[in-house]
Amino acid sequence: ARRSLRALHAFPTMADELDELVEFLGSTRADMRAQAAEIVQGLTGTDEGISSLVAKKHTLIPKLLHLMGAPAAESKPAATALVNLTGAPDVATLAVEKGAVERCMQFLRNCVGGEAGETGCPADLLLSILVNVTNTEGGVHVFAQEGLSLEGFFVAKLTQMLVEGVPSKNFDRAASVLTNVCRHPCGRRNFLEPSRKLVRHALPSLNPSASETRRMGIASAFRNCCADTQSCELLLLAAGE
Repeated sequence: ARRSLRALHAFPTMADELDELVEFLGSTRADMRAQAAEIVQGLTGTDEGISSLVAKKHTLIPKLLHLMGAPAAESKPAATALVNLTGAPDVATLAVEKGAVERCMQFLRNCVGGEAGETGCPADLLLSILVNVTNTEGGVHVFAQEGLSLEGFFVAKLTQMLVEGVPSKNFDRAASVLTNVCRHPCGRRNFLEPSRKLVRHALPSLNPSASETRRMGIASAFRNCCADTQSCELLLLAAGE
């Protein structure tokens, strides 16, 4: 017989128990999904728990990504678990393949005043997931939308969120995403595109009054823009406009 969530909460380490836990994430009952997401979040608080969950990543990650569009009781623990799990490069790569970049950007646009928007998923958690997945080559490629008709759209929207998102502290990690994006030639090209004026928009994030996370993120993004001569020249031109 299937064990209850309470039993799984006590001993969710055996392979079959973890399989059942992952199944509960797709339950038709919202309260069951929320409880399962909380248990998964709790497991990601330890190295042992993360190791056990990573072994189930192919079934777990799609379900956690799906819950990002749910109410706060489900989306917040699911997003927190994703932040902890995508610190592993193989999990981050899988998350990218399953649409993590697109879903994070979709729900970031729903954030109102930096708090949870329609999804109940706070901006800082969504940005933390983006920081992790853009640490992979595939994540940067997807975020830059290289070769697509909307190439650079996410880069522009993220910079806009960095500037306009309130309260600003909830959007500080957007600067860290830009650090990663600007490591890639396509990311630099889009960030430095003169017509978008993104460099000028990002410059105030270097002010002493800005948070350390924000200052370091943008400073590192600018540093990465000096990886080649052409990008460095574009950076200097953009900053001097």
